[in-house]
This record gives sequence, structure tokens and C-alpha cells, in this order.
Amino acid sequence: MARSTKRVLLGLVVGAGVVATTAVVLASGRTAPDAASGHTVRAQAPKTASCTERLLKDWRDGRIDGTYPIACYRRAMKHLPTDVLVYSSAEQDIQRALSERIARGPR
Repeated sequence: MARSTKRVLLGLVVGAGVVATTAVVLASGRTAPDAASGHTVRAQAPKTASCTERLLKDWRDGRIDGTYPIACYRRAMKHLPTDVLVYSSAEQDIQRALSERIARGPR
């Protein structure tokens, strides 16, 4: 095998090892040194979506299939992005789902 081919293969193996180690550290939540600052940083857990984000994601297909707390519907309408508010029926759809939710009563 040519010397340059061996270097490329060695680089690929080392790179794969670095990626695998990083993935294990991030998945385990253990700390790892930050290369830029030298400080130890903790891997952050993935951010869970807020109720409003979940409701808007549910609405994207034009209907709301899930059931959410009443306050969630109100917050979602209050925080609709301007383009969604202006160019879609989101506010009316969420208001309708809120009315249905209130009519169903507590669960």
C-alpha cells in the first residue's frame, strides 16, 4: 500500500475515533474539556418542546389532533408568528380547538 494511502486511512480511523468518543460523551452527559477555552463543559440534554411549540407542530397539517391544557391554546394564539397569523387560519383553528377543549370539560 502506498504511503499516502496509509496516511489517509490513518486519518480516517483517527477522525472516526474522535467522532465516536464525542458522541459517547454527549450521550452520557459526562463532562468534557472545551477545546477553545480549556474549561470543562457539561453536555446539555435536548430541550423539550414547550406546550405551545407542540400545539403549533400539531396544527401544521391544518388540524389539531392532540389535547392540551387550556392555557396552552391561549399562549399559542398569543405567540403566533406574524406570518402564520396573517397568512393562515391558525388563530381560528386554535380558537376552535380551544372551544372544543373547554366544552369537553376537565379530564
